[in-house]
Amino acid sequence: MTVINKGNAPHYLWGDVCEAWKLINGQDLSILHERMPPFSSESRHYHVHSHQFFFVLEGEAIMESDGSDYIIRKHEGIEIPAGVPHCIRNDSEADVEFLVISNPKAHGDRVLMKKVRTITAVSL
Repeated sequence: MTVINKGNAPHYLWGDVCEAWKLINGQDLSILHERMPPFSSESRHYHVHSHQFFFVLEGEAIMESDGSDYIIRKHEGIEIPAGVPHCIRNDSEADVEFLVISNPKAHGDRVLMKKVRTITAVSL
């Protein structure tokens, strides 16, 4: 057995400014420790097979899903079933750190969503 921490876990950058540490990287289970700086977000997406749970360790995150924004505070979490479009963001002035627990692992299972812009015509 090995004690795993951010110092010895594989590290990578995502979204230009965000970072993650692979605490567990199995086929059936992955656990990531992620950090998002202020005013950052990920792209809206869903996972075909992966069921996820996000748990905030520090700060406050916003999860966009089902047409709603869910505020996730320190020591709170949210479950995202497979197939459900979602996007986590940090609207605060402080870093947010959180765990992402995925079953099976989410890497290679992500489908990006196209941005949709609704324009309403106004009659003059």
